[in-house]
Amino acid sequence: MLYTNLYTKYLRTETIIARTSSLCDLARDKQQKSKSSNRHKMKKYILLIIPFLSLSMVSRAQMAQFQALFIYNFAKSTNWPVEDASKSLLICVIGDNEVANELYKLGSKRIGARSLVVKEVATVQDIDDAQIVYLGKSKANQATKVTQAIEGKKALFVSGQGGQCAFGASICFVTQGAKLLYEISPANIKRQNLVVSQRIIDIGNVVY
Repeated sequence: MLYTNLYTKYLRTETIIARTSSLCDLARDKQQKSKSSNRHKMKKYILLIIPFLSLSMVSRAQMAQFQALFIYNFAKSTNWPVEDASKSLLICVIGDNEVANELYKLGSKRIGARSLVVKEVATVQDIDDAQIVYLGKSKANQATKVTQAIEGKKALFVSGQGGQCAFGASICFVTQGAKLLYEISPANIKRQNLVVSQRIIDIGNVVY
């Protein structure tokens, strides 16, 4: 009888151990499946977000390229002083490395007989005698300082932030959806003793 009771207890213990082991195996399987599912979800999320990031980066690069081309056309469409015809035309860029890089690519082009020089500067104090100053969107709060720095000089002030004509900018880039447009202030251009072609004024959104 004693052996029978011990054997019965042994069988019960074995059953409990087996069930416990089985439950542990199930828990491990469930945990592994959960991890695998989470990894799968993360991969799907990454695959979904990468195209949008790529589109965003392409969009920014294209926008910088368009802005650089606009600036070049502004330079071509401005009547610069005759006495400066033998000098190179200096474009200073503050606070926008992407636009500066795109302008560097246009460095071999000319404005009439004048060579084009592009210079990226850190502060308003470094703009020297630039004929065009481009102020990037990240430095838009420096608009008034740029206006003061070019006062009395024949310089075109172009801003990457809309609404900056109110602070002295001649031309300001604005975006409308995927379109790049610009605001233009004939009054501010005239204040700098410059004249731009009527075509440039007509294409832009005139502000006073």
